[in-house]
Amino acid sequence: MAFASLCNVSAEESIPSPDELLAEIPLSSSQKAFVQRSRKSVEAILDGRDDRLLMIVGPCSIHSEQSAYAYAERFARLAEEVSDRFFLVMRAYMEKPRTCGGWKGLIFDPDLNGSNNMSKGLSLSRKILIELTESQIPLGCEFLEINTSLFFSDAITWGCVGA
Repeated sequence: MAFASLCNVSAEESIPSPDELLAEIPLSSSQKAFVQRSRKSVEAILDGRDDRLLMIVGPCSIHSEQSAYAYAERFARLAEEVSDRFFLVMRAYMEKPRTCGGWKGLIFDPDLNGSNNMSKGLSLSRKILIELTESQIPLGCEFLEINTSLFFSDAITWGCVGA
């Protein structure tokens, strides 16, 4: 008898590796430079070399590509207006840690219908992050799974480990 049984598995689907997804949806050299500058700004604030306050603000999690871009437009205008006093980082959370029995986030259920198309969710999440980075938006992300960071960390200014 096998140690683990797959009797309850109805289907299998491969997801892309982090290297495959990063190659498919890459950061440009200018985007990489922007992320590095943004990280240095955060570091300077946390080290006390920059008097601005760091603010990580935004939606609980991203559930819609169009909503993310619409929010980012307004966010960018506000970030510019307050840039002398605050360094704003947009929350771009793709997972939902404290949801019990509900929606687990864009990575796991991009269609919001319980289909759990993780391959699509990873690709869509990365696409959104890359587009937001192209718009010069510093991004913050909570990583719940160690592997998730491998797909996105190159586009993230500030990250945290989730509960």
